[in-house]
Amino acid sequence: MAENARQGYFNGSRPPFGFRVEKIATSAGPKNKLVIEPAEAELVREVFRQYLAGSGAKSTARNMNQRGLLYRKHLWTRDLVLRVISDPGVIGTYNWGRLDSRGKCIRPGDREKEACHRPSNGAEAREQVTACPPSSRTWPPRTRDAPLGAGC
Repeated sequence: MAENARQGYFNGSRPPFGFRVEKIATSAGPKNKLVIEPAEAELVREVFRQYLAGSGAKSTARNMNQRGLLYRKHLWTRDLVLRVISDPGVIGTYNWGRLDSRGKCIRPGDREKEACHRPSNGAEAREQVTACPPSSRTWPPRTRDAPLGAGC
């Protein structure tokens, strides 16, 4: 399986959002390759566009739902938006063998493999998102209009 991942074939599990698995016949037998799913890839691009324009994850999800754009037949949530923009599979890499099946613990990140698939969104957009994560955005402090207990 390590050699399979090194050669850029997909070892299994659910493909990253924006991709689908395609079976390829090789001399060593059938292999799985990630290929772009055009409809999902356009949704990935739209999520990146909105997020980079300054829309937060929650408002991006709300906007996508209002327009009837679904995440694999489900409504968008804030967590799904954050998962899509932080997924390394979107830019062409994925972690294989990250979870130790015996100890059920996460292994160090040294098993990250370059996948042989085109990213569904440019790496430049991903770099822009990671350069300004949501936690580093600054918002003006809240102000109180009335003293405590004076509200309705």
